Amino acid sequence: MEEQIVEDVREIMESVDEIKQIVPNAKGKLHQEVVQNENLILAIEELKTANALKEAALAYNEYYLKEKRLPSNTIFMDEARQTYALCQDLHPRTTSQENELDKEVNSLTKRETDFAQAQNEDRKLLKSLEQDYADLCQKEEKSKQILENEAMISERQKESELLVNIKTIESELKDSETEDRTLQWTVAQSLSKYEELESRLSAKKGNNNDIHVAIESIQESCTADEGSIEKLESEITGWEEKLISIQGEIHSLEECTLSEEPQEDLEELLKEKLQSLREIKATKCEKKLKYKEMLESSQSKINLEELQCTDLQKTVTEFKEKLEKTENSLAELNAEVGKLVSENNLSLTALEKYELSVKYEKQKLKNTMKIESRNIFTRPSTPVKNSHTPSRELNSVTSTSKKSSDNWDSDGSLEADFNAFKQRRKRLRKDNV
Repeated sequence: MEEQIVEDVREIMESVDEIKQIVPNAKGKLHQEVVQNENLILAIEELKTANALKEAALAYNEYYLKEKRLPSNTIFMDEARQTYALCQDLHPRTTSQENELDKEVNSLTKRETDFAQAQNEDRKLLKSLEQDYADLCQKEEKSKQILENEAMISERQKESELLVNIKTIESELKDSETEDRTLQWTVAQSLSKYEELESRLSAKKGNNNDIHVAIESIQESCTADEGSIEKLESEITGWEEKLISIQGEIHSLEECTLSEEPQEDLEELLKEKLQSLREIKATKCEKKLKYKEMLESSQSKINLEELQCTDLQKTVTEFKEKLEKTENSLAELNAEVGKLVSENNLSLTALEKYELSVKYEKQKLKNTMKIESRNIFTRPSTPVKNSHTPSRELNSVTSTSKKSSDNWDSDGSLEADFNAFKQRRKRLRKDNV
């Protein structure tokens, strides 16, 4: 709202400046028109006098040619004017002279009418400009009044806002005290949680060590299984070599059968060799099955241990991340606690200063009210019994001063009041310090 009013005022001031520039230009034009019209009027008058002089000269010539006498040039003009006035009815003008005079008079009258119209238009324009200028001045005054009223309203609003802010600050101080207490409680809880987490971490580290030992034992068992597997593979290769040798023997036996050896011996040898081949194949199959079972069991154990290790690593990393988060939150909480403590200390010092200033002002007001309500130079109402006993007077003065030390505006003597005033002043100085 204020910005819009300021923009309106600026536009009004700019239009006023433009009008101020237009008005002198219009006034200058009007002055020029007035001068031109005055010059035209003078020219008309000069033409009228010239025509009159022409007519007077013609009349003069016609009147004085009969007597053949001419006046001097110095008195010619005056006499011509006089004779023109006398002889205008006796000697009328010719048609050509009348036409020329009518043309000149018509042109002069047109110029006069044009000048009058232009002058009227200039006057109307000046009046409209003056009216616009007056309206702009009124608008400017109204806008100034509006701005002043808004400034007053804004000042009152600021005062009310300051009071509200003071109340909110007091409530925020109370809230900050409660938050400080809650933060202290949360910090204590977080510290206890941190200790618990440290204990868990130490336990997890012990479990990790046990797991590493188990993994090493599994790896050792895997290496032992690999050794047994290698032994089985070597045995299988040996059995294969035996098969190859037995097949060679069978082939040689077949060749022997071809060389006409006894068939019964050969058949027995073949049976024995085939039986041994079958046994070797069966043992080979058993060894292969054992080898597969050993490989599968060892691979399953390795996979299980790898899964357990990955799970443990995940848990350890998650626990480390949680620890880092808790440490960061603890650091933030400590920083917030420090800020709140510093803010509380500052607010408490400000409140203490404000309370001291309020107390000092209250005491000042009390003292001024007491001084205004009482005349310091009044004597005590109790009359002195014996004027010749100065010791009693001194005792009475000291007693009144003792009584009035706490409240120095009590009725008493001037010295007692002065002493009480000194004591009161010392107390006020101590309180201010």
